Amino acid sequence: MSRPPSMICDLNVSDNVWKISIHVVDLWIVKERNGQQHVECLIQDSKGDKIHVVTRNRDFEMWNQTLQEHQTYMVYNCDPTMNDLAFKICDNPLKVFFHGGTTITMLDMPEIPMHNFDFKPIVNFLHRDFHVNRLYDVIGVLHQVMKTQVTRGGRKWKRT
Repeated sequence: MSRPPSMICDLNVSDNVWKISIHVVDLWIVKERNGQQHVECLIQDSKGDKIHVVTRNRDFEMWNQTLQEHQTYMVYNCDPTMNDLAFKICDNPLKVFFHGGTTITMLDMPEIPMHNFDFKPIVNFLHRDFHVNRLYDVIGVLHQVMKTQVTRGGRKWKRT
């Protein structure tokens, strides 16, 4: 009998044998300085938990052809590790590596939501209640500059 799928919140770095049902929220190709490329994506599970996925550049063609944005998959055997990137695309402290031993199967899983919005009120930004190393999507309009400081070089620095 097959083991049930794990949830993203259950991932830890001590084990790399996982079975996770996921939805690919966002997908992009990263071109490295040496000209090589790899695929990265943001995935979520049925609870809405998200995690950043990185693939190896030697497996670029396989993942570029296999993964599709807004599709659902069953993923087997990935490597969770600590997310040490300077800028994080989600709040999860881990990231996942898909490697040559990782297998995925495209499945229709309606229990995984296509969209799971995580809105942050603009008041939180005004009160500086946010992480500076986290990338946020912002909906809104800046209409007022609240404070202007002059830097050493005589330039004006506007704080909002």
